[in-house]
Amino acid sequence: MNIWLDDSDIAIPQTRISHAMKLLEIVRKSGGPEQIERARLLLDHLNSENATAADFAEAMALHDAYLNDPYLEKQ
Repeated sequence: MNIWLDDSDIAIPQTRISHAMKLLEIVRKSGGPEQIERARLLLDHLNSENATAADFAEAMALHDAYLNDPYLEKQ
């Protein structure tokens, strides 16, 4: 079965958005240059009314990439 969500709004609980923002702050403070810029953009977007489930998923993926980057010192 396929479910298409292109035309649907998915509500993200505020606690998850807050969690994503905390993780992005970590990346923004200690990530690599590209990670820092992407975290900054995602933080701006998550603070707006236009935040989407895809933004939340990208925040989680960006934090995972930061954690798995062997060249960055972690907090």
